[in-house]
Amino acid sequence: MSHRGCVVLLGDFSNERLDLTSIGQDFSWSVARASDLSGLGEIARSRTVIAVLVQATGAGALDLPWPDAMRAVRAVARRARIIVCHKVGQTHFRTEMVDSGAFGVLLSPLSQSEVRQSLGFVWASKITPLNHPQSSAARRMAVA
Repeated sequence: MSHRGCVVLLGDFSNERLDLTSIGQDFSWSVARASDLSGLGEIARSRTVIAVLVQATGAGALDLPWPDAMRAVRAVARRARIIVCHKVGQTHFRTEMVDSGAFGVLLSPLSQSEVRQSLGFVWASKITPLNHPQSSAARRMAVA
């Protein structure tokens, strides 16, 4: 089967009981696992990474502050949508996760319907690319 892209599970998803592979197949995407950024980089060199589900650990994803973690993942998988999967104890960081660049956040353990819905949002965003608002200075320069 030919896949148009790949969803990467970055971090420790060993406690998840979902069949994430079948959910990815609903969108004709493969699912791969990477334990760290190096593993993500290996996958990104051979496949088109559509989304990265990052398992949050410690105070931030990849044991980095949220802005640094999002930049690190984005540097490796530039066009991928980043979804942070967090535990109940990290719920208070949700705003910080999104403000740092996460496309979405999911409560772990993951719910099949929520993962499918989030991947549907990723699929839709690939059809209608995200537009980043221009700063007022950039808008003035474009008009001049």
